Amino acid sequence: MKATALRLLACCITVAWRLRALSPAIGSFLGDRRGALAIYVAFITTALIGASTIVFDVGRLGIVRTQVQNAADAAAMAAAVQLDSQTGARARADAVARGAADQRSGFRTTSGSPNIQIDTVTFSQSTTANVAATTDQNALSVTVTIEPRPVKLFLARVLAMLTGSTNPGFTNITADATATWSPIVCDPPPLMVCNTDEQGLQDLTEAAAAGKQILIRSGGNNPSPGNFGLMCPPSNPNCGANTVRVFLAAEQTNECATTTMSTKPGVNFNMVNTGVNSRFDIGSLANPARDIMTYPRDSVFQANVLGNGSWSPSGYWTAEHGGALPGGIATRYQAYLYEMGEGFASNGADTVYPLPSDTSGLVAQGYTVVSPPGEDIPAAGVPTSTPSTDTNRRVMKAAVVQCQALGVSGRTDIDMRDMAILEIFITEPITGNGNNAPIVGEIVRKLTSANSSDISTNVRLLD
Repeated sequence: MKATALRLLACCITVAWRLRALSPAIGSFLGDRRGALAIYVAFITTALIGASTIVFDVGRLGIVRTQVQNAADAAAMAAAVQLDSQTGARARADAVARGAADQRSGFRTTSGSPNIQIDTVTFSQSTTANVAATTDQNALSVTVTIEPRPVKLFLARVLAMLTGSTNPGFTNITADATATWSPIVCDPPPLMVCNTDEQGLQDLTEAAAAGKQILIRSGGNNPSPGNFGLMCPPSNPNCGANTVRVFLAAEQTNECATTTMSTKPGVNFNMVNTGVNSRFDIGSLANPARDIMTYPRDSVFQANVLGNGSWSPSGYWTAEHGGALPGGIATRYQAYLYEMGEGFASNGADTVYPLPSDTSGLVAQGYTVVSPPGEDIPAAGVPTSTPSTDTNRRVMKAAVVQCQALGVSGRTDIDMRDMAILEIFITEPITGNGNNAPIVGEIVRKLTSANSSDISTNVRLLD
């Protein structure tokens, strides 16, 4: 035991002696700093390359994301403009969306094509819930989704080269956007009529309805059940009877409706008569049109509401003017314009007034440009009061509403998106009171942003 301990002690002394002899060499090696800078440079260079590559990838992906989102936003907003509740609205919106998004991204995808493509275009009945639209009429908003774009990552390719991998790596970029629309109607309608298609008659907003008369009356089985076809001005949704009277008589309201308008039931007949008849030099608010002639009614009215558009223009002209009916006159509104010496274009019951500076396009579409030689108002049509300078003094706007579908009854707030706006030429003054004294007008046209400066469309993106 003692011998073993002595041998171990001797071994330790020997190792210590030899290490002592080598200590200068070890110290020299450990203290040598040559080559350390190369190691640092290699390490920093690798880090900088990696960071630069990451920054490059993040930057280019950010650009692609922005381009794709911009394409989705543009497509959704362009599509929303087409949602006018008319037949074919969704098909038009789909086509416009795909055209608006057809842009180049600037970066090729794995397929090699730089074009941004639409994946889906869907329509909803609501702006707050995803309830699929089932018809062109209830499509309120549109959502556009961009087809995913697989974009290759530069860093992944660098890593693939370093590791020998055959998969360079990529990430998918996509975007979606939802937009809705609302009309802006300036000089808004004082009248409201329930669309007669709910009674199995013609849709009042169709082009074929132009030239037909409509009887706007109170209560019963007619275009305005319980509401007398009246609206409150946007600035006073809880308006009283006198406000309605002034609203009916106004030439210009200097207001615009952007969200809703409210119906006004229960107004007495005298208030309505005074407002409407101001155009005919009748009543305390007299501000008559230059021509206050009364024109004949249609020969037949369906459901005692909608006329058939059949009257005798030539008979009227012979009786009031003598001679043959001038060419291009088919409607009472056209006769009214001719009598005042106002030029217009006509294609049957379709009327364009005022005329554009260049009428060649209308002629190419089959319109007749009518140029009266001058004013020729029959004696019975000349007012005694100073007439209005507004040629369309006898033209009133009317909101056409699907009353049954919307449950319109009594005072009702009606979304502007649920209205179509008609121009109606008032063909005669109101005489008498009650249901036998309707507002009688001839449908001129449906107003749109394309044919009237009073109508515009506000389109906005939804969050």
